[in-house]
Amino acid sequence: MAKGKDPRFEAVRTLIEGGQIKDLRGIYDIIPMTTVGTAVGIHKSTLYKKLMNPGLIKIEECILLGKAFGLTPQIIMTLALNQMHKKSS
Repeated sequence: MAKGKDPRFEAVRTLIEGGQIKDLRGIYDIIPMTTVGTAVGIHKSTLYKKLMNPGLIKIEECILLGKAFGLTPQIIMTLALNQMHKKSS
């Protein structure tokens, strides 16, 4: 882990890989949007908008979020898709 990096990023990665976090909302139950947004260079209001409507998330944002959490962009995209599925159910 990089020096000074918030340990909650590692905790989120572990929870996602372990299947305890299944959608984007679960990330923000552990770590605030402001912290994530600062780490990846995305404003917290943009993250909130995409949490409410995950169909708006860009591939580039999946890449940035994946890097921040040590995950692949595909995993972030899966979390977004899971969020969309829950919303439509």
